[in-house]
Amino acid sequence: MLGVMSLREALNLAYDKDLDLVQLSYEDIPTCKICHFGQYKYDLDKKNKNKSKNNKTNILKFIKITLNIGEADLKVKSKKILQFIEEGSKVQVSIRLKGRENIKPENGIETLNKLIQFVILECNLEKPPTHVDREIYAILSPKKKN
Repeated sequence: MLGVMSLREALNLAYDKDLDLVQLSYEDIPTCKICHFGQYKYDLDKKNKNKSKNNKTNILKFIKITLNIGEADLKVKSKKILQFIEEGSKVQVSIRLKGRENIKPENGIETLNKLIQFVILECNLEKPPTHVDREIYAILSPKKKN
């Protein structure tokens, strides 16, 4: 910390050290720093990138399945769901009912419940299977860490 000085003195000091004068705050008395501007910008961008990386906890991922999905395919989809859950994302699993499938939505709810049984130990069921228009969906979320 060099204290309060005029702009001309600060620029001369930075020039003598072959560095840049970077203004940190824009108040009545501005705060400046003598450093390499490229390195300062790199560190600032890196810090902002880490902040945005930590904010991705509420991302909702979508998995779509069909009503007549096979048992092996359910296991494949459950692995994908668990991968999303481990990343910290919420997952919405949905079944789109087509044509005559919409007459008995209970079959879709049953299929969705089968899939949920594969993954329920590793995640929470945030919203149980719900039938809305031509779609049945459920939302799964990661378990809270202690």
